[in-house]
Amino acid sequence: MDAWLPRFHAALRAEDAAIFTADHGCDPTTPGTDHTREYVPLLVFGPKVRAVNLGLRGSLSDIGQTVAANFGAGIDYGASFLKEIV
Repeated sequence: MDAWLPRFHAALRAEDAAIFTADHGCDPTTPGTDHTREYVPLLVFGPKVRAVNLGLRGSLSDIGQTVAANFGAGIDYGASFLKEIV
């Protein structure tokens, strides 16, 4: 990942944004990798993406709402953070 990410970033076009997250969190204090109540990471980057702290989001649906807003659409759930990052 460390070697790949700079090449990926360099390939992004001016209007692109990349979103990295996970499908579940894992409690680091318990053994195993079962789904737990922990939060998931959220990293958004690209040539025009501002470095901001998105804080704790209300739902994973916020990502879907942000992608939809980027294309001038909306979905039933989530709160877009598009205006915070561009």
